[in-house]
Amino acid sequence: MIFVYGDIILDMLVHASEPIMYGSDSPGSIDFQGGGSAANFASWASWAGSKVHFAGKVGSDVPGSYLQGDLDRWGVETSFAVDPLKKSGKILVLVDGRGERTMITDRGVNLDFRFEDIPLDILKKSSHLHLTGYSLFGSWTLVETAEKAIAFASERGISISIDPSSYALLEDFGPVDFLDAVAGCDIIFPNLDEGRSLTGRNDPEDMVRLLGEKIPLVVLKLGPHGCLIGFRESLSTGGGHGGKNETDEGGFRLLRVGSSRVIDSPDSTGAGDAFAASFLTAYITGGKSCTETGLRAAAESASMTALECVRKHGGRPPLPSGFGEF
Repeated sequence: MIFVYGDIILDMLVHASEPIMYGSDSPGSIDFQGGGSAANFASWASWAGSKVHFAGKVGSDVPGSYLQGDLDRWGVETSFAVDPLKKSGKILVLVDGRGERTMITDRGVNLDFRFEDIPLDILKKSSHLHLTGYSLFGSWTLVETAEKAIAFASERGISISIDPSSYALLEDFGPVDFLDAVAGCDIIFPNLDEGRSLTGRNDPEDMVRLLGEKIPLVVLKLGPHGCLIGFRESLSTGGGHGGKNETDEGGFRLLRVGSSRVIDSPDSTGAGDAFAASFLTAYITGGKSCTETGLRAAAESASMTALECVRKHGGRPPLPSGFGEF
């Protein structure tokens, strides 16, 4: 089972059908949907076939009541800490008549998620722990929680992955401090901007090699161009087929896996979470083996899942039949 904890947010999507008349009335449409990087990951991992447990924190309010049941629609097991004195997380996404997006974020009680809010009996039984950058960004409470969770899982032989999630917040946090905080993780899923921030390099291969000195398995997301994977040759038990793959003298291998399709995306929200969720599902199903064949299959599956995500609006998978929107 994959265990993930972190942000769960109510996304409020406001689409203005005409230029916004500030200080007066403007016609448009308003929709609600669940969001939050960790919650998006959980829904996609379950959609991809994993058994998933999500732990989060909400307020004792209307958004909190909705969010507590939201992930049920994708078969995600959940546990929630409820704080009666703080508000649930919310994001207002304002899209004006020209299609320009403006987001106002209130992460609310997500910023106060504590190690004590993690159901350790469930984490102990899990095979993998996944964290997002938002599991650290925003408060020292989150940093302390992440460090304790990583140590707890590592001591019990539970594999751990981290997705940096946000280039801007990563810069604010400090790339060196970030890598120190996530020491003990086995897999990292940065995109190009996050890779540049973490390594100070512009070349993707340099990024992967440098990150590979700290984290055994590096999956650099290249958007529509697939990904570049770095892994230790000593972890590999067999070869694969096709694609570019290189081996350094130190035994660190590079594997490029392209994406077979590129489309004009209406909305890339959640694509990175979908990619990581599908990659981990295939990787864990395959016995966590760092073979070229296994990693290629995981990357190809992840690219297809990310494509499924960008075909639609919002960061969650398509709803199963019989389930309606909010």
